[in-house]
Amino acid sequence: DISAIMNSTRDLNWKLEGIKFDDKIFFLKVSCLRGRGRSARWIFQVQMLGGEDRCSQYTLNLVVFKGSSELGGKYSKSYCGDVCPIDISSCAEAVDKDLCLTMTDKSMEKILSKNEITGNFEFSVMVNIFKS
Repeated sequence: DISAIMNSTRDLNWKLEGIKFDDKIFFLKVSCLRGRGRSARWIFQVQMLGGEDRCSQYTLNLVVFKGSSELGGKYSKSYCGDVCPIDISSCAEAVDKDLCLTMTDKSMEKILSKNEITGNFEFSVMVNIFKS
């Protein structure tokens, strides 16, 4: 039930996904921060092994979209900007430095879709990394 996801008081963290590009290692990190008196924030970021100087050599294009629908469909959100250095350890710091895509529950309600076979709620993420 989608209300169980949206009414949870726990932070949620998805399994890290590794990406290799240009012989460098990047990680897709997805979190939903809740509780402690704040409204929920869904955070999508790509971090790179390396400091800010190395990360500045790359540009990230990240799109979150509905289940298996077409990329860039009616319900999608995107971020185009800097890759987040690995030494930025908290999602809050990534948000403060504008190094990620941040969404509300309302946005995610439109993007989450129920898989008819598994019954799980799903979303898709597309990541493109470019040399700047």
